[in-house]
Amino acid sequence: MTFFQKEMWAPAPGAFPRGLDVLEVYADRPGRHPLAVLTHGTSNVEEQRAHLTPWSQLGQAMWFARRGYVAIVVVRKGYGRSGGERDGMHGGCGSRGGSFEEAGEASADDLKAVIRFGQKLPEVDPETVVSAGVSTGGFAQAALVADPPKELKAAISFAGGRG
Repeated sequence: MTFFQKEMWAPAPGAFPRGLDVLEVYADRPGRHPLAVLTHGTSNVEEQRAHLTPWSQLGQAMWFARRGYVAIVVVRKGYGRSGGERDGMHGGCGSRGGSFEEAGEASADDLKAVIRFGQKLPEVDPETVVSAGVSTGGFAQAALVADPPKELKAAISFAGGRG
């Protein structure tokens, strides 16, 4: 079976100048397929946050693609090449200000933007969406389900946490 892998930019409010860095992965099968949105955790090392790419979750994206999903890995705002202010600047432990709620909402906003982007792709069934994340990306899943898009069928948190 042939798999397509394409890195591109997804528009998102506040993610200027280019948007969010995403990787789309799916199998060459006829018809439209459910969407799986995947997102990363957060390193304590600034250099690692600055060099994060969606390719770091290619294995996870392939797992979903082999099962019939169109997987989109998103690098949230302020990480890697994605524009905008990092969700971690909105809250958490320490003296940065903000709150966990604000940090979660900022992450969930990125996920919602990628869901809207993915639903417009011709290979995606826009009515069936799942989302998954690890660590701070898992924490983002909790925020996503607090105000979910109607098409969201499941949100999976792997070791979700923040701060």
